[in-house]
Amino acid sequence: MPIKWRCILWLSAWILGLHLVFSLTPFLMKLPLFVKVALAVGITGFASASFYYPVVEMWREEKANALTGQLRPKRDKQRHDDVVFQIGPNAKAWFTWTGAQNTPQFAGLGNHIQLGRNEAADLVVNTVIKDREGNLIVEIIDNEWRVSSAAWEKNYTDDALEVKDGRGRVVFQLRLLPDRAEFQVEWWDGHGNGVRIVQQKDRPDSPESDKKGFVIVIMTPLFHPDDPAIQPIFKYPSRKYFGQLRQP
Repeated sequence: MPIKWRCILWLSAWILGLHLVFSLTPFLMKLPLFVKVALAVGITGFASASFYYPVVEMWREEKANALTGQLRPKRDKQRHDDVVFQIGPNAKAWFTWTGAQNTPQFAGLGNHIQLGRNEAADLVVNTVIKDREGNLIVEIIDNEWRVSSAAWEKNYTDDALEVKDGRGRVVFQLRLLPDRAEFQVEWWDGHGNGVRIVQQKDRPDSPESDKKGFVIVIMTPLFHPDDPAIQPIFKYPSRKYFGQLRQP
């Protein structure tokens, strides 16, 4: 049972219990109404303070164990109609999609990531990501996400989702900002072929025209470097740090 329903049941039982105590205890029955109310409020406040942290821990664990959720992009006062994205957090280069609607920005090996906007100008994401064994690990359909139970770990907020594979490496990272999407991804086909789209610092001596702030790593059965790796934006473990972002 979800923790919110358990809290409602606990609160209902607590109120009923207080009512019975004040109704059946002789010396309490004789007390003025305002004294009963003050006692009830005081006892309830003390009990709430006592159970607050255990309930919060249960809520965090419930959220951390969830395998489905909904991305809800934040809005600002300005309407944004263009599909703009960047690779990784605090990237210097932003890209505006000028291709056809309902077309993935990146696709290959049976995987894809597709960004668009709905009638309200909110960012909408559709994606399929497979892990190194070729198993589906992340699927997003119109901002409704599902994560495989095979994923080692994940963390998320209303506007962000990050997933680690069985090796403990980040393979999917997405954050929806009002004006743009921010993502990094690693996907595979199950036969040793993979692609990693990852943020990378440009070399100081690189020409300005070559500075994009990211690299696309093409991996094969004989060439599959671990670096550059996708760096997490969330704190872990999620059951302890649910929804908490790392300091930049």
